[in-house]
Amino acid sequence: MKAFFIVLGGIAYLVLSPVWQGFVLSIIWGWFIVRAFHAPSLSIPLAIGISLVVSMLTYQIPNQEADEKHTSRSIGIGIFYPLLILAMAAIVHLFV
Repeated sequence: MKAFFIVLGGIAYLVLSPVWQGFVLSIIWGWFIVRAFHAPSLSIPLAIGISLVVSMLTYQIPNQEADEKHTSRSIGIGIFYPLLILAMAAIVHLFV
């Protein structure tokens, strides 16, 4: 039963992480790129696609063995890194 929830959580992470990253990218894009370069707004699906392309092109293979600590770290980065970027961008957005 534990394995089932691990697999289910992994699938949920693989689906929700790009959606969250795309959402954050679409907000930041609207705050900075649209305003600075008069570029068109970015829809969330398009932002998800761009985020996936950038992730694919910049992916680096980790040196560590896959273990629970590494998996937890990856999940934490997938959830909190976009949130941190959004928070920092929101602060910068106040001065633009």
